[in-house]
Amino acid sequence: MGLDANFPVVTMNDLSGTVPIYNDDQLVVGILTGDRFRVNVTCLAQKWDGDWFYKQMNTEGNEFPSRNGWIPADRVHVTHNPHAPDPVPTCKTLTGCFSKAAAGAAVTTAVGVGVRRWRRRLGTS
Repeated sequence: MGLDANFPVVTMNDLSGTVPIYNDDQLVVGILTGDRFRVNVTCLAQKWDGDWFYKQMNTEGNEFPSRNGWIPADRVHVTHNPHAPDPVPTCKTLTGCFSKAAAGAAVTTAVGVGVRRWRRRLGTS
């Protein structure tokens, strides 16, 4: 698969070495090496042990299927091309949104249960 000019590209720091690509469970699902020494990324995130990782744009070229691919930032560098001159943005996390939504759903459920009990006491169901 080719590179997308609209997204930043990371290239291996040591072209004679290898760079692992991890999934969300920190298992190796791919390798950057030899003929595959660069890849598109979408954002930068702080992951395991506080280390920084680039999120792989497309995981199709990896040896094992995975939803996300994470490339160690200390093993690669960003290659800016004319179509993507901006630095790689920090990944947005949705856990805050999900936890707020879950808390809201819990409150709504509790209120609904309370209203039903109150109506039963009044005999109005």
